Amino acid sequence: MKRLTRRLPRPRGQAMVEYSFIAHALLVVGTFGGTWFVTYLINALTKYFESIYWVLTSPIP
Repeated sequence: MKRLTRRLPRPRGQAMVEYSFIAHALLVVGTFGGTWFVTYLINALTKYFESIYWVLTSPIP
């Protein structure tokens, strides 16, 4: 016997929309959050090099 119910077409494309939305959100958050983090890393690197310079120029051998 044949089925009398009609199959509905499956929705397509939702996964790509979700993927692109999440990827875009990560890029935007990463860009704005990354600038703060890079500034933090540059300040840490500056302190590190200043401390090395201080040790090298200290009068104690």
